[in-house]
Amino acid sequence: ARSANNQQQSFWNQVDRLAQESKLPPSPAEDDEDELFDEAVKVVRSLNKASISLLQRRLRIGYTRAARLIDMMEARGIIDEADSSSKPRSVLKHEDD
Repeated sequence: ARSANNQQQSFWNQVDRLAQESKLPPSPAEDDEDELFDEAVKVVRSLNKASISLLQRRLRIGYTRAARLIDMMEARGIIDEADSSSKPRSVLKHEDD
């Protein structure tokens, strides 16, 4: 029984070591960058409003990606927070800001 416990502990120690040494690239969500981000910002600035459906139509992307772009713009202070209505969000920061 003691040998089995030692083997199990050794196994988990090795798993922990390999996990810490792993150099996997960050996922897009962790990376917090999207190749369409600058284009999405141009779209909302040109129309002075922002919504997920607007980005979906203008950039021809899916809901999840459009929502992530909206969240990124909100986090960077480019657009305001969503209110309880379904109205488009206002643009807060323009190019010259």
